Amino acid sequence: MPLIKPADLLDASIKTKSEIVTATISLKEPTVSQAITNTIIRHFRGKGINVARVSKKTIYQILNTIPRHTFTSKNLNKVFRGETFTFKMSVIVHIKIIGDNYYLMRDRIYGRDNLKKAIAIKWLKSYEAHVFDCSEKSAFMEFWLERNGFNADIVADATHSWIKVEVELGNWVDVEATGDGPSIMVRRKYTYRFKDIYDAIEYFRDEYDWWNEIKREERIIEYVLK
Repeated sequence: MPLIKPADLLDASIKTKSEIVTATISLKEPTVSQAITNTIIRHFRGKGINVARVSKKTIYQILNTIPRHTFTSKNLNKVFRGETFTFKMSVIVHIKIIGDNYYLMRDRIYGRDNLKKAIAIKWLKSYEAHVFDCSEKSAFMEFWLERNGFNADIVADATHSWIKVEVELGNWVDVEATGDGPSIMVRRKYTYRFKDIYDAIEYFRDEYDWWNEIKREERIIEYVLK
């Protein structure tokens, strides 16, 4: 299994093609079952791999390359017609993987002025509803701020997503990720709070996968500091 570095996120599905193929499962079974997803996640976690995103994707081109593997589930959910599934159908479950080194360990940075410097950027990638909107932008900003040493969480309510950043121990400010660039915002009540990208994507699978919306070599942000 190749080591997946943060810079290789966009290539994860290619680099781990053999693993993805073994995670193929027929949607002609009585699915839409979270149990099936959980079974696949356990399979990968048992190999020490964090599964970050699960979504349905039709791939007719590789039908002939999908091996006739079986996958045994210990889940006793009654929606199953048994515990063995044959991986040979055209609609598969696509596993997108994030390596454990998505976050780089570094000393924590605090201070509102330091935060203002870190978010002194502008978006080069445009806002696009349901593709690269407040969710993906917030997830990217959480990634960016963590890489710059801040303790940042992704938060959301029923209609919007943004970031909370710890500027002093126990003192958090809200950061709006959309607009021309991120900015400190008035505190807003949230419904969901995620400590890291793994939590966010496990809860909302397709909402925070910013790397999946970025084309190869595409620039996302640039500094506006002189």
